[in-house]
Amino acid sequence: MPAETILYLTRSNGGRMPVHLLHADRKSLAISVYPDLRVEAVAPMGADVERVREKLKKRLPWILRQRWYFEGLLPHAPPRRHVAGETHCYLGRQYRLKLHQGEERGVKLNGRFLEVTTPEPKDATVVRRQLEGWYQERAKAYFERKLGELFERLRGRDIPPPRLTVRRMKTRWGSCTSDGHILLNPDLIQTPSHCVEYVIVHELCHLVHPNHGAGFKRLLVNLLPDWEKRKRRLAEFRG
Repeated sequence: MPAETILYLTRSNGGRMPVHLLHADRKSLAISVYPDLRVEAVAPMGADVERVREKLKKRLPWILRQRWYFEGLLPHAPPRRHVAGETHCYLGRQYRLKLHQGEERGVKLNGRFLEVTTPEPKDATVVRRQLEGWYQERAKAYFERKLGELFERLRGRDIPPPRLTVRRMKTRWGSCTSDGHILLNPDLIQTPSHCVEYVIVHELCHLVHPNHGAGFKRLLVNLLPDWEKRKRRLAEFRG
């Protein structure tokens, strides 16, 4: 495992951004920005660190653009205690948690309340698991419908319909694999519907363009002209 050095780049707001620097048997500097916002640079063996730093400074605008793309796709769910009266969200609307004791387990929306019936309403772990199951089921049904509707915008591009998996991810709202498999975080169902559409369209664009280059952006603008507004709302969402 090559030794790693941490370099810091100063942003315009005065903040410092860490860059993980590695050295390898290569001829040029490679820079990668990952979905968890980690920035990694791989320089040729023996490259001078200060010269690498200067090159990174020149690429800072590009690095920040890549991070900006990913920042809008990071979930920011606050910790939950799963007690009566706590606020939970579904498609951007807030509901107060109401707990009922009963042998038949169930979760339902009733007015402005999210009602959970369980034999153990005072057990936060039980309530959490029951709610997670409900969100998972709702998310799968809603995402499948939305994905089908939005995929129609790519008709004529000779792209097969993507497979969908709903899976909890710590650092992503969604992702798209190289073989056309879209993964969506069930927590996304808590955000407004226009934010859900943005994430799905973003991942659909990756079926055509695997990176965030100019072609990707042109397609995103074409499919969703107000994508930046939706992205900002998603980045602000805290549930």
